[in-house]
Amino acid sequence: MSGRNIEIISLAAIQTVIVNVLLLSQFSFRPTLHWVLLGISFVSALVLLKRSKGVRCVSMLLVPQFLSKRGRAALIGYIFLLTVTGPTANTMHNVEVLGETLSCTQEQLKVSIRDTIGALKIPFQAMKKIIDELLKTVERSFMKVQRTLMEMLKLVKRIFHSMKKAYDWLRDIVSVCNDKLGTPSERCLQALDQTIDSCKEEMGVMDFMCEVTQVGKTICYGAKMVDFFCELIDFISDAVIEELEQAIRYWKRYLKKDSFDNNFLTEDFYAIENRRLKQNVETVFPLTRKESHRYVALTSLHLTWKERFRIAKSLTFLVISSVQICGQLAADYALYWLLTLIKHFMHEGSNNLKGNSSSTVTPLALGVSGTGVLADMLRDIVRSFDPIVNGTAIDPSQCIPDASQPRFGRY
Repeated sequence: MSGRNIEIISLAAIQTVIVNVLLLSQFSFRPTLHWVLLGISFVSALVLLKRSKGVRCVSMLLVPQFLSKRGRAALIGYIFLLTVTGPTANTMHNVEVLGETLSCTQEQLKVSIRDTIGALKIPFQAMKKIIDELLKTVERSFMKVQRTLMEMLKLVKRIFHSMKKAYDWLRDIVSVCNDKLGTPSERCLQALDQTIDSCKEEMGVMDFMCEVTQVGKTICYGAKMVDFFCELIDFISDAVIEELEQAIRYWKRYLKKDSFDNNFLTEDFYAIENRRLKQNVETVFPLTRKESHRYVALTSLHLTWKERFRIAKSLTFLVISSVQICGQLAADYALYWLLTLIKHFMHEGSNNLKGNSSSTVTPLALGVSGTGVLADMLRDIVRSFDPIVNGTAIDPSQCIPDASQPRFGRY
């Protein structure tokens, strides 16, 4: 096998790996279909590389392109895309599940509070009913007394009316006698009438009216949602042709301008130094400490200050991106862990509730013995407390969250 064929097969394998990592692995294909697509991708790449020289050139330039600044930006942008479509989407789904669980629990709590308030109202309603019956009984008794007093008042009025008629008759007789006999008693009668009138004006009638009022008052309570904030960053990489143009421009500027990126000690530089040394002309070597940090050999492991600055910028960008992506992964797993913990404790509480309901528990009871109105009243009040004694239970099995498990392969 010639070197060209080995190169074509290697490039086809590299392209197949890139297609598998960036494209096929993101879909949930069956293993058989996945391997078939990998085979088709490998054969297609092999045929294109075998027949087209341009495809081979682009493929050769594509691999080192991922190691450049634009390539790293493209890879990090693709990782952000995977994070948004994977852990971030799963986090949003789990947030929705958590919200549904909280709303279900709040609804159950609301129903339980409403039932408890209703149970608390029953004793007071029973006492109110009994008091109303007592008031009606007292009112009926007072009405009977009032009717009796009214009858007595009518009898007294009739007696006074009869006495008045008799008095009027006697007065008429006296007036006739006085008129006939001419006795001087008129002034005395007028003074007596004035005294009676003034007394009637000062005396009055007093009525008493009692009124009972009752006021009742009822109080009600009502509760909020998680933005969610989502962040999407896209990175667009430049084309391979643009990188080639930049390389050509760099090469021309490097040859034409001595001050442009002149930081490396090449073989030509060493040859010039040797010729100047043989001619006893001033040479550049030995370099000073500052120059040794600025100018390095091509094969030296020591980096120039420009290279260090570029690496620092790349590391800063990589660290910031890594922190953001790790934060998304941590949030996804933490929310899944929280929902799993809630699910575990809800299952445990539901099992305990079912165990307590199945076991025989003697309820608390209170009895009232005796007969009469007071005994019946106390017996009704005690019976009204039965819902409070039995209580209300909240079943958490209806609100158990079903969290979506993270795709650890995507991690």
